[in-house]
Amino acid sequence: MQDPALLPRTEPLPRIQSRIRFTGSGSEFFRIWSVNLLLTLLTLTLYWPFARARRLKYFHEHTEVHGDALGFHGDPWKMFKGHLVLLVVGGAYAACLYLMPSYEWLGLVLMALVWPLLWRASLGFRMRNSSWRGVRFDFEGALSQAYMVFVPLFLPGIALNLLPLWIQNEPDSVKLLGQWTLWISGLFMLFFPWLLAKVYRFQHNGYRFAQERTTLQLETPMLYWLFLSLLLLFIVLAAVLMGVGFVMTKQLGWSPATVVPVLGGVGYFLSFIVIYSLAVVKIQNRLWSHTASAHVHLSSDLSFWRFVGWSALNWLLIVLTLGLYWPFAVVRMARLRLEAITVNIEGDIGTWVSEVQPGSSGVLADASGDYFGMDLGL
Repeated sequence: MQDPALLPRTEPLPRIQSRIRFTGSGSEFFRIWSVNLLLTLLTLTLYWPFARARRLKYFHEHTEVHGDALGFHGDPWKMFKGHLVLLVVGGAYAACLYLMPSYEWLGLVLMALVWPLLWRASLGFRMRNSSWRGVRFDFEGALSQAYMVFVPLFLPGIALNLLPLWIQNEPDSVKLLGQWTLWISGLFMLFFPWLLAKVYRFQHNGYRFAQERTTLQLETPMLYWLFLSLLLLFIVLAAVLMGVGFVMTKQLGWSPATVVPVLGGVGYFLSFIVIYSLAVVKIQNRLWSHTASAHVHLSSDLSFWRFVGWSALNWLLIVLTLGLYWPFAVVRMARLRLEAITVNIEGDIGTWVSEVQPGSSGVLADASGDYFGMDLGL
């Protein structure tokens, strides 16, 4: 008779459900933000990477998952080197536009060649310098995939800049320029949700913690429906404002010179707050609720009404305080978005940590490969 101890275990794996908790406060972050802002201005942005390191460290260390806070280990001096690289790239692009405006397409070509590399390096740097329970995260997206994802985003801009050169000797060049611009812009808007879905898949399919690697089950039609709903919402807001403007000018006798700026400002504020809030809420809930690994499943239930309400209040207080309320608003929105996410874990977390081999990409290490410390604020 076989020894019962040798029989395969049939007990279900332990399950843990933990909502992310954010413990930061606006008053604490205000002190960090004010010092960062002052030093960044005094050093003509050279302090920016050190400011970002302090900011990331604060938000990581006040984000708790299952009772344990995240950690950030990015070396600000490496981030400073990355900052210099970005300044050089951006300065070269700006100089190209200023000195050779007719060759703007060449600058976009150079950006198309460099940007996927920078984006992937930024994701890798951020993840490899973030940890939980002493184990670092990682990002494993391939560089070839980054180019396949991001290069198509630059093609419409390159085509629009080359267009005048193609048709400059054609009759009715101005008419052709307008027609081709509409066609290229329309095609880009048509394919933009599809391209955005590819970006999200590249990003969420590369996250790794210990032996767990995430995958994103995102259906492209969802983004098309989202963009369509945002467009319809914009049309409805515009129609309502036009109706209010008609009543104010025709029925109440207000001057159009007064009505147009007022309603324009209100429309811009409502469009920004409402449409932006709907996009953020829908995308966060969809992305994180469909991101999972073998033993980890994430879910998000961010409320649109809470998000849009706090957004409106935050912007009102930012305007009334001349920007001084900004750090309090950042903390409030970070808490709202983070605490809407629930982490569902199947299995023993301690086993994952103990099975990570020393020297692997998942262990707390120097991450010396991130020499340039790229961080694009992802």
